[in-house]
Amino acid sequence: KPNYPKNVTLTDLFNGNGNLTWENPGNVGANGYFVNPDLITYNVYNTSGDTLLYHSPATQLSVSGLPQTGDQELVQYGVSANNRTGEGDIMASSVLITGTPYSLPFHESFSNGQTHYGMWWFDYGNQSNGWYLNGSLSADDDGGSVYWYDRTGAEDAYCTMSTGKINVTGATKPVLEFSYYYNGGNFKIDVTCENSTQSNTLVKEINFAQEPNPSQFGWRTVFVDLTPELAKATAANPYFVLHFT
Repeated sequence: KPNYPKNVTLTDLFNGNGNLTWENPGNVGANGYFVNPDLITYNVYNTSGDTLLYHSPATQLSVSGLPQTGDQELVQYGVSANNRTGEGDIMASSVLITGTPYSLPFHESFSNGQTHYGMWWFDYGNQSNGWYLNGSLSADDDGGSVYWYDRTGAEDAYCTMSTGKINVTGATKPVLEFSYYYNGGNFKIDVTCENSTQSNTLVKEINFAQEPNPSQFGWRTVFVDLTPELAKATAANPYFVLHFT
């Protein structure tokens, strides 16, 4: 049977519609044997399990009904490849956020161990890893923070926590401020800024192994100038999504 499709991408068209595209998985099947790529068809599924496309040779699907207002929600699709021997694994598309973007100033302190915006979403990388709310440890004495716990011990273990869409209309010099707890461990924090063209830029990297004053454990605060990212956002829909990995 075929391997899974490549580069399954969901693009927001900002009018309630989106464009889902993918690439042929090639001539090496899921079991390592030759597959004729010209005889492959595709199925497309939504997260409810409904089949939106069945045994189609197309590598694109227009999707509609994506809310532009209201509570923010994640939208994602799955695409699989088929041939006469069966259906291959389903590959998940990139994620698209629907709904009304949050306004500036955007402030989340996880006070009392709670989130105060409806949209925080996670890529666990490995299902044994995760982000957790803490109702006691706090950088600003409000009884809350969020922490990452690695259960694998793998050197390349990771987990990503992301905001929802944040409207940056009218901003001229946006700055990201956040605090992290330095404990001397062998960790890294990468912060990327996704703009409304759905492209990502690494805006801050913190390597615990290279931190100054390594014997001084505790909270540290950083400020990141996001002004260069404004020019990358579309003028009609200027928003950021921040990813912490």
